[in-house]
Amino acid sequence: IFNFAYQRPNRANEPEFYDSWNATLAASWDLISFGERMFGVKKAKYMRDRAMEAHQMMTRAAEMEIRNQFNVLREIQQRLDVSRIKLEQAREGYRVAQAEFGAGLATNTDVLDANSSLIQAQNEYISAIADYKVASIEYDVAIGINFSTER
Repeated sequence: IFNFAYQRPNRANEPEFYDSWNATLAASWDLISFGERMFGVKKAKYMRDRAMEAHQMMTRAAEMEIRNQFNVLREIQQRLDVSRIKLEQAREGYRVAQAEFGAGLATNTDVLDANSSLIQAQNEYISAIADYKVASIEYDVAIGINFSTER
């Protein structure tokens, strides 16, 4: 702050007018919050680093989940292929047992055993189809594909 004045402050002692000036320089420093900005910046950097680490961890977890679901889907696909082959073999075994029974070469027990094997193979195949569909949906969810309920 700068001030200039032309004055005669005391008539008895100083009868003449004279110039005077004064300047004031003021500074303010808040001691209570000393370093608050510096520590705020450090805290923000720390929080940013923690958020980046959390993001990386979540990314790795998502990648692992996708790999896991892919492996499960591949394993169930193989199980489905095996159960399809077993079903075809059981159908053929049942057809052969019926033909042999018709020709008198097999007993009724052989036909019942072949029928039981066919029913078991059908159940395994149906179970494998259901497991495959569930695993397929879980894989789609893991990779983020929106799917409808019309599957």
